[in-house]
Amino acid sequence: MLSGKCWEVIPCADGESRARLARELNISEITAGCLIRRGYPDTESAKKFLFPRLRDLSPPDRMADLPRGAARLADAIMARERIGVFGDYDVDGLTSTALMYLFLRETASTVEVRTANRFSGGYGLDVGVVDGFRDSGCGTIVVVDCGTSDHEAIDRATACGMDVIVVDHHRVDVAIPRAYAFINPQRHDCGFDDKNLAAVGLTFYFCAAVKSRLVHLGFLSQDEIDMRKYLDLVALGTIADVVPLDGNNRILVSHGMKVLSEHRRPGIEAMVTTARIHARTFTAAHISFQLAPRLNAA
Repeated sequence: MLSGKCWEVIPCADGESRARLARELNISEITAGCLIRRGYPDTESAKKFLFPRLRDLSPPDRMADLPRGAARLADAIMARERIGVFGDYDVDGLTSTALMYLFLRETASTVEVRTANRFSGGYGLDVGVVDGFRDSGCGTIVVVDCGTSDHEAIDRATACGMDVIVVDHHRVDVAIPRAYAFINPQRHDCGFDDKNLAAVGLTFYFCAAVKSRLVHLGFLSQDEIDMRKYLDLVALGTIADVVPLDGNNRILVSHGMKVLSEHRRPGIEAMVTTARIHARTFTAAHISFQLAPRLNAA
């Protein structure tokens, strides 16, 4: 009995498999049974679930437009273009925007950041924001956690001579936006196997691809930008967006929570103080119920 509830453990159909998995992973048979029922019947798949490794992230090779978008942004970085970054106003959008901005600043780029405003422009990229980027001299705009349905604004940017790179995860309408690159696993011609990444996870993938391109071109060395330090933002945005915490999301969040627990970012630390979180090691509950609502409240 726990809190007045009576818990019943459903027996695993194959007791021998349950016992074997428990023995090989040094876990209880109850845990082994749960893993088997959730689709992790063998040692290798269960081990990947219990002990996520960054090396097991799905390769981005089949992500539509990722190479094109990465090449364009790498060119903009090397040419010292002024780069505009626009993101949505929720936690996924804010963390995506912050990750993109911080990555670009590490490449010594000049970056102009804007976010959607619920009270003025509403959700998504609008023509007014595009005109602002144009007037400030941006040659490239990276749009994160929105853009999939912002056809008019993207057409306006293109007509003004700016290249738009969209990194989004929302459902795709019949017509995809006429952006220079449209990175969204939901598009029907995208062969990337994971359709559940939050926008901040996709932004992480995108920045990693841009870094690889810059390393290939000799602009950066392999050890100049450590992408792992951005995983705290990935964990924050992924949990807040309530996407399934399996596969790539589980890997990113698992490692991101470790980075978050290193207490590196003053802005997050200020929220931690306000929320009276005294734990040194963060849990998903801290994000879901104490940090994310404070960001969303803005």
